[in-house]
Amino acid sequence: MGAMTDPSNEATAALIDRIRARVAVEANVILTKDDPILSVVLIMKEVLQAYGEEITDNLQRNQEVLLAALEAVQASAKETAGKLVTDSATYASKQIAQAGEQLKKDLLHASQEIRAHAAADAARTLKNSENIEQRIKNAHTDVVEAKKGINIAVAVSVVASVVAVIASVVAVLK
Repeated sequence: MGAMTDPSNEATAALIDRIRARVAVEANVILTKDDPILSVVLIMKEVLQAYGEEITDNLQRNQEVLLAALEAVQASAKETAGKLVTDSATYASKQIAQAGEQLKKDLLHASQEIRAHAAADAARTLKNSENIEQRIKNAHTDVVEAKKGINIAVAVSVVASVVAVIASVVAVLK
């Protein structure tokens, strides 16, 4: 991975070291620093980070829209109050209070919807991440089992070769 002076590279290196240590302890498997599975981890990290940034950007845009709506409602309320003062100060006061309460409810409702969508998106992303992690574990188990099978096949092949040589020697000596 080369020299890492950039703090984000240092953080990535630390993440990889933690993953390697955890895999070594939990799965009794040593991952080299250039193991391809670590690329998947880094890709997942980048995707989740980008997704988090997108959610943050969406929340910021929604807050700006809500703020603009609030300012528009406030401007409208001030204009209405100015027109109604001549007719009835009490009526204008009640309308402004009702508009403020409704705006408060609308903003609260919109905020709850945004949070619910963000939570659902985060839960879905976490579930997808867990599924990918399980697939990686299954693939690793398959590779380990295949290596065991190959080792057994090599051992059987060597034994068969030795038996064949011994049989040939015995046949020649007879």
